[in-house]
Amino acid sequence: MPGTTISLSAASTQVQWNQSAQLSAAITAGGMGFWDWLSIYDETGHRLQACSVGSCAAGGRVPIHGSHTYTAYLAANAPDNAPPAAYAVSNSVTVTNIGWVGTVTLTATGGSAVQAQASASVDGYPYWVSIYDQTGHMAQACSVPSCTGGSSPAPGDVKFYRAFVAQGAPTDSPPSNDVEAVSDVVVVSSVPTDQIADTPTVAALIAQVEAAYPTAGEACLVWGSAIVGNAEFHSSATDATLECNALGLKAALVKLIETAGGAALGALLDAAYKTATAAPTETAPDPTNPNAPHPQAPWGPAVPTSQTDLTQLVANIHSVSTIGPSTHDGPTANQLLTAARECLERVQAAFSVGLLAAADTCSKSRILYVGGATGLGKEAAEHNAEVLKAAPQLLQLEYMPGLVKEQSVSRDWYASQPYSSACADIDTTTQQCDEYPFFATTEGGPDAYNTYGPVVLEAINKDDNKWEGTVYGAMTRTSACGFTTPGSDQHFLAVPLPTADVPTFFVCPPGSGS
Repeated sequence: MPGTTISLSAASTQVQWNQSAQLSAAITAGGMGFWDWLSIYDETGHRLQACSVGSCAAGGRVPIHGSHTYTAYLAANAPDNAPPAAYAVSNSVTVTNIGWVGTVTLTATGGSAVQAQASASVDGYPYWVSIYDQTGHMAQACSVPSCTGGSSPAPGDVKFYRAFVAQGAPTDSPPSNDVEAVSDVVVVSSVPTDQIADTPTVAALIAQVEAAYPTAGEACLVWGSAIVGNAEFHSSATDATLECNALGLKAALVKLIETAGGAALGALLDAAYKTATAAPTETAPDPTNPNAPHPQAPWGPAVPTSQTDLTQLVANIHSVSTIGPSTHDGPTANQLLTAARECLERVQAAFSVGLLAAADTCSKSRILYVGGATGLGKEAAEHNAEVLKAAPQLLQLEYMPGLVKEQSVSRDWYASQPYSSACADIDTTTQQCDEYPFFATTEGGPDAYNTYGPVVLEAINKDDNKWEGTVYGAMTRTSACGFTTPGSDQHFLAVPLPTADVPTFFVCPPGSGS
């Protein structure tokens, strides 16, 4: 109504990875007519909520390390995907997702074991606590804050361990995607402290650092600057650097191991990696060039889980696989690479807890990639990702035609008790009750709810839900995907891409279902 003003506020303008934006709109002066709506939209035109009273609250997902800007409107209507012609418009509020926030520590627990402890919760997707040795081999990855791993060093040698909190936990190199916390190095030794500098691993690192720099002083500076402390010499240079200049790297290391311990050895390890040949640029590898360099991880060159798997997977997608549907522009090369990496990380998560056996699953499976484009899968992808946090094994599903499923389960099973509470507050004008695993799968239906809980149902944007179902149906009907071949295997992967701005699509490698 003319003369009415409205305001919008957020409970916080920063949220962490597992939090939603909490928004409140209210009329601050004047009033609203009987047929008016108070609504909240994000900057893409997506409507979060519409209310027929003078205040309105909404929750909105914000992509990790991204932001959304929200605005409230008072108008005679509240369209699904575009702000209305309004009588009044509020201030705008921007909410940013700052990802995972916290620290991780690593301690020796006796014998060969080390224990990582994160200061805040992780759920396995997208953040993991992981432990790596000096070769880049993953000793353990956990979807809970506490994680224990490690193995005994060879007789007369040592092992270095460091813990990470990051998105993903590759098996062959430390994580390089959104590394939020890194611990100090912990050293597990099979020799007395005064012999550590003579062990094969440490001796090789010393030689690598000394050989890489033109002068001993430069080598000392690179190593010593990584160790904090000036208590003895009161100099602008660290004590470690001055000790190294005076005694040499090995002698200084021997002296400082007794006081700095893992910090001295961890600095040596980091200095050794700095001596590697020119580091590759911090860009994604070119999916059309398997020999292109890859980004640098904290402990040397990284490969995404398995370079062989990734190369084969991307080659399949680019050259011989069937990609569909054709309704929208297909995924770009970079989006395909993002999809490939996401698949590998999710298969690894399932494999690490014994739920999915084949290491080459992403190269050979039919895959439904539920994309993060608004109206073309985004909220479906976010919902599927939430389910996979609780049940990584549901990455792999078995297709069952809907007509067959309906012989034993009602398609609207979620509308009856005790299941109906999960979508009780649904706004049927803009939302639908999404179920994952899908109804048209062996795993879908009330058995999934009874096994995994209400997380399998969620009210989401109806356009996202419809497009996910449309593409799934297209995949199962596409002859190249093999679902219609009598006697064929009916399994496939459903991989969510909640942060990738790409419509939902499917990929079927040659021989699918055989």
